[in-house]
Amino acid sequence: MCDATGRGEILTPVDFPWQLPVVLVKPPFGIPTPWAYKQWSTSHPLQGVLYAPQLCPWGPMVNDLERPVFEKWSLLPTLKMWLLDQAETRAALMSGSGSTVFAVAESERDAAAWLPRRLHTVVKPPG
Repeated sequence: MCDATGRGEILTPVDFPWQLPVVLVKPPFGIPTPWAYKQWSTSHPLQGVLYAPQLCPWGPMVNDLERPVFEKWSLLPTLKMWLLDQAETRAALMSGSGSTVFAVAESERDAAAWLPRRLHTVVKPPG
């Protein structure tokens, strides 16, 4: 396990005694990393979206690239905030420059059951 800083290129090994399930949600589009970095300086936070570090027993979790990406792709902040509203979620963030969003669940049972069962309320299937 490592703590990643900078652009993700600086890795520092850390002791991580927790074994927590993570659920990944990958929308059917990607986001170019250079675009996200270029937009960051002119981006603004969206009202009602949590950007502050999420304080967890293993340390704070935050992703500064959420701000520019969330401005353009509205599904992603909706998905993140929905995940954070679930009682079983310890933390939820966008991964890197997106578009994958992940949630750390309380247990394997939660990770296996709650997301597939409820995700349709956020992401409507076509048709």
